[in-house]
Amino acid sequence: MIRLVWAVLCRDILTDRETNSVSYIHAIEEGAATQLPTRIGPVSLGTLWEMDTQGPEPCIARAVLSVPSGQEIGLLQTGVLTFTNPRHRLHFRLQGLPMTAFGRHEIRLEFSQTTPATDTWQRAATLPFSLRRLLPTPKTQQTQ
Repeated sequence: MIRLVWAVLCRDILTDRETNSVSYIHAIEEGAATQLPTRIGPVSLGTLWEMDTQGPEPCIARAVLSVPSGQEIGLLQTGVLTFTNPRHRLHFRLQGLPMTAFGRHEIRLEFSQTTPATDTWQRAATLPFSLRRLLPTPKTQQTQ
């Protein structure tokens, strides 16, 4: 069985080729906009998973955006991944978060170990994201 250890939403993910060390750049938990609709991103979703068994573990992962009205928007879904190491990093690049309302949104990370995944999704993490309204700034008047 696999389990999620942690997940982070950020602007970018950098991996050092020599050491395999990872840097998660500019963690994101909120955004701001003057008008809707808008798109936040692109953004990255970094995750670390752990296996508690020996041998390969198949898995499918997906990310879903839940907006304040309750509507859900699919952001991504992987094909079948096979975990073979005790720990496994998965990094996803999301082309953007479509925002149509101000307020609290959630990015849900789910996984299934049943292939094909049919109503067997397990919630691994819920990442809150708030979009706040920015008031437009009035244009400064120049004195003549």
